[in-house]
Amino acid sequence: MQAITEQPDQTDSRRAVWTIMFSILTPLIIIALILAAIGKGNALFLPLLDGFKTASAIILSFLGGIRWGSELRNQVIKPLILFATIIPAIIGWICLFLSGPLAIGLLLIAVCAMGAWDSFYWHEKADIKWYASVRTVMTLIAAFMHSLVLLTIL
Repeated sequence: MQAITEQPDQTDSRRAVWTIMFSILTPLIIIALILAAIGKGNALFLPLLDGFKTASAIILSFLGGIRWGSELRNQVIKPLILFATIIPAIIGWICLFLSGPLAIGLLLIAVCAMGAWDSFYWHEKADIKWYASVRTVMTLIAAFMHSLVLLTIL
């Protein structure tokens, strides 16, 4: 007797991706809103800012990992593209050691660049084109949170 494998419903898959992406952004959103509410004169500001930078670096690493995995699935692996997928993680790591405004500004640029790269890349994939809209929405939310924190710092 052959095992029957069921294909998961596309709606369930999409819902799961949206849920996971929002879950990943939740710490970024919460910390950004707290930072904006308390202002930089509060004793919790610097530890929370470090938490924000760390969450952002983790998100960049996660997104780079998604791209790494998708690149490995291609029939022909392009080493330069594979190398480019680790750049977000490197930028995130470097930003952990930079001062507030510089780090947040660089993280904002990296989040937007990664979002644009992903959006264009996934838009070309016919079988998963819908993921481009997920990445666009998530990039806009993350960019807004980074901008809010940057304005709070300045």
